[in-house]
Amino acid sequence: MPLLTLKRCPFCGESELGSGWSSQDPYSCYRVRCSRCGTEGPAECEGSEAGSSWNQRAGGYDESLASAALKSAELAEIEEKKKQLRKDITEKTKALAELGDN
Repeated sequence: MPLLTLKRCPFCGESELGSGWSSQDPYSCYRVRCSRCGTEGPAECEGSEAGSSWNQRAGGYDESLASAALKSAELAEIEEKKKQLRKDITEKTKALAELGDN
């Protein structure tokens, strides 16, 4: 039987998903969980059932919207990294200037 390909998270568009035992629900076993936003799919007794349940989407789900949400989150991360790099450059430039003054 071929492995089931999981769809991206419907909320953030993440493709890195995990599945595991659901300790919060004593009457079920497995859930698929998004590694980025933590969204969990329905709890099922079999891992393959958890994957199938995760892949079921309510009407109107648009893969391109999830992809756009992922791109937006990635852009926000990039902007944060740019901000930190600018700060690091400013600090190092000041330190070099101080060394030149001595």
